[in-house]
Amino acid sequence: MLFFLAGWGFVSLPMRLRLTRVATYFRSGGLQHLIHSGDRGDMFSAPFSFRLPRTCRMLVICIFFVATPGIVPAKDVQPIRIPLTFEQNQGQVGKDALFLGRTGAGSVLLTKQGAVLTSPHSDSHRSLLLRWLHGSKISPMAESPTGGFANYYTSNNPSRWLTHIPMFSRVRYSGIYPGVDAVFYGRADQLEYDLEISPGANPADIAFKFDGAHEISSAPGGDLEIIDGGGRKWRLLAPTAYSVREDTRIPVAVAYDVSANNSISFRVAPYDRTTALVIDPVVDYSSFLPSSYITAVAGAKIDSQGNLIIAGTSGNLVGVVKLNSVSGSIIYSTHVGAAINEGPSTAEALALDSAGAAYIAGITDAPDFPVTSSNLGSCTTFCNAGFVVKLSSTGSLSYGTLLGSGQELPHAIAADSTGSAYVTGLGADSLLQTVNAYQPQRSAGSEDAFFAKLDPAGSNYVFASYFAGPNPSPNEETIGYGIGLDTQGNILLAGDTNGDPPLVNALQSGVGGLFLSKFAPDGKTLLFSTRFGSSQNLSEATPAGDALAGMAIGADNTVYLVGSTQSQDFPYSINSPIHQVLPNGYASGIFDMFAVAFDPSLTKLTYSNYLGSGNAYAMSLSPVGNLYISGATSVTAPVLQNPVVSDISSGGFFTELNPSGASIMTSEFGGHSYVDSPSAIAADAAGNVFLVGTGAPTFGGGGGSTNGHFGFPAQPDPLELRTGSGGDDGPPVSEIGIANGPQISLDTTAPFLTLRDAGSEDLHVSGITLGAGLAKKWGNCGNTVPAGTSCILTVLSAANTVASGTVTITSDAQPSSQTFSVPVPTNVAVGQPIGDQLWSLDVPTFFPLQFQGTSTATIPLTVWNVGAANATLNSIAGTGVYPKPIIAALKCLAAPLLHRATVA
Repeated sequence: MLFFLAGWGFVSLPMRLRLTRVATYFRSGGLQHLIHSGDRGDMFSAPFSFRLPRTCRMLVICIFFVATPGIVPAKDVQPIRIPLTFEQNQGQVGKDALFLGRTGAGSVLLTKQGAVLTSPHSDSHRSLLLRWLHGSKISPMAESPTGGFANYYTSNNPSRWLTHIPMFSRVRYSGIYPGVDAVFYGRADQLEYDLEISPGANPADIAFKFDGAHEISSAPGGDLEIIDGGGRKWRLLAPTAYSVREDTRIPVAVAYDVSANNSISFRVAPYDRTTALVIDPVVDYSSFLPSSYITAVAGAKIDSQGNLIIAGTSGNLVGVVKLNSVSGSIIYSTHVGAAINEGPSTAEALALDSAGAAYIAGITDAPDFPVTSSNLGSCTTFCNAGFVVKLSSTGSLSYGTLLGSGQELPHAIAADSTGSAYVTGLGADSLLQTVNAYQPQRSAGSEDAFFAKLDPAGSNYVFASYFAGPNPSPNEETIGYGIGLDTQGNILLAGDTNGDPPLVNALQSGVGGLFLSKFAPDGKTLLFSTRFGSSQNLSEATPAGDALAGMAIGADNTVYLVGSTQSQDFPYSINSPIHQVLPNGYASGIFDMFAVAFDPSLTKLTYSNYLGSGNAYAMSLSPVGNLYISGATSVTAPVLQNPVVSDISSGGFFTELNPSGASIMTSEFGGHSYVDSPSAIAADAAGNVFLVGTGAPTFGGGGGSTNGHFGFPAQPDPLELRTGSGGDDGPPVSEIGIANGPQISLDTTAPFLTLRDAGSEDLHVSGITLGAGLAKKWGNCGNTVPAGTSCILTVLSAANTVASGTVTITSDAQPSSQTFSVPVPTNVAVGQPIGDQLWSLDVPTFFPLQFQGTSTATIPLTVWNVGAANATLNSIAGTGVYPKPIIAALKCLAAPLLHRATVA
């Protein structure tokens, strides 16, 4: 097969193949799914190579490869599961609710009438009330306090603040029927409730309905499928039951009975009525309930106790959650803002001080935003104001203040040991109250950066100043995106500019889309200031250039800058591990990622590394001086080093650099079905890395599930950030820790399961057993799944249709036998027949520099049919990413792709 290329100079050929075929079950994800060849099933393999025609002068060919691991501690990945908790309602929700249950996936309201389950759009058509029939209306009582607390500062009137609301893990309805209690609790992040039936009580008394349900039907495996008035599907998983005799659980058969009027009861097999009976249904709501904590992440930090603090936006409020990083339990959950009709508030940045207090900078449109002082500014009918909020280590409000009466819009924040906050961003008007200012007035005709220091009470500025060039041109912008302190208390300020900022002892002048400046502790004396970066600046006229993602300052005063550029001439060091292979990145609209370290003297660079193409979103500096960066890749993937994921060609990534800029670990991140972009990253002194972010479906979806969770999916692949079917899930949280051995991760939504080894050693599978409604299995999972890779396991009913059930995997992972519940996605009908389904190697086809007349090595393309019917390949087409069109000719014999139901 030959690719015929037109054009001159440096050319890169990232290519994706597209297969067309006769039939499909789910829409195929093209060739984006990496499936390693196993020893079972049928596959289609199409090796190919490329030869450069002699009419071309040069071809830049870049091969994606995995670097040989160095000697570093092995890594594994664990989702941080936030347990379901209940808050006593003190006014944070409607008065009918007595308790509010929160998970990372959403909410449940417990009332005297029953439990209200709320979907992403909580209106009358998208909520269900689980209501007991013919039973007593009982006020529920909380049990098992978790030790965590919730706070709500949602008004400028302190009398309306709700603080120190305790959290509980269980809530009990006592005596809903004679001798029958209902106990609501969480397992992982799913809502469960036990019906505890005392000896002598009658389980036949129990009956309930779902008010708001339009249709209820039985599903294979004993589940119930519920459709609400808005057409949304819910699922009640098959119940289990057991009697208790002398502390021994004795299984009892149980099933749902649904009457003609949609009331639900239980059909219980005979059991010893002198013993207690427990019936345990499970509400599978995790695929559609929205996040109740945070939906967009602004930052993540780790305190001195190892706890993880996440700040972001939750609806129209700012949300801050502090988690025990070991158990995932909530230490506090605090919401700040105003009523929805007052306008939204969004978080932009997060900082911690040495005492564990959290500082959040953001922007509010709410005149009723809670402030403890109006000295610095206020807003009335129109509000687009910056704010800073300080929370104590227990989550209570220490202060809240606007940064001005106009548009002083913060993008970065820092804090010192005295409790003072430092903030920078964009001064979009002239209403900043400048104090002890380096630049007291905003430049005419331009938009200037601003920076300021708040006193520990948050009521006054110690200093506040604009920052821009002395003679700005119209439409110039200078925006602060990084601020911090060195060990002498000097203030470091960094950001984007297309203007001409002040220069003092500059390393670069004239051009550069970034600036880095150093002020004395008084905030007025400029000690150092330089431009840095490419020759193409960010401006309205030239919508390209350099964009700073963040700045960090090391214990030795090294200054680190991380970001992205669209320029072809960013000043990378000669010793950068890799270099650009798309020299015309700006013209093609491709971003490249950089990491720069300035020597503590600010007279030279320690390194300036090219990280690959894509966007850097977040950075974190560990206590030992290693730099962590997360983002999303595009054309030229980073060079992998000790990866925890190595089998996707696009999506999220993270890297760890030592103080000299060498890679300790560089890994892909995410799964096959979704493009994942960790938007916050934090690292502790032990080398554990915490990633928080969001995900979006890849092209075609590939038949993957949409069972989203706050943690990287609880049972599924912990490396895949996915949104729920409503698209309103909160940010998943995952920990990359130091460990050894294989680790099973299974995407547990039927019928196509992604089995991943998320550990540091190869996974050896000795057996797979199906249960409940599942009877057949096949796929391309052999006996060995290499570390960091995945395979596909198809599970079906005996009739080759979609069904729920269980999958038990026996392997050399710990524990050696693991059982997973496999639900059916809400957008797929139980009993639906399975046709063909193609999965393929996610082949990154990048090519390095190559002499004329030479060929690359063969790159195999493997396509699997993991469905239940034969597939026919009608054509194979290739596309490329380059500013000029690439004309490609691929020839492959169209042939049927056979299916063989071989048990893995």
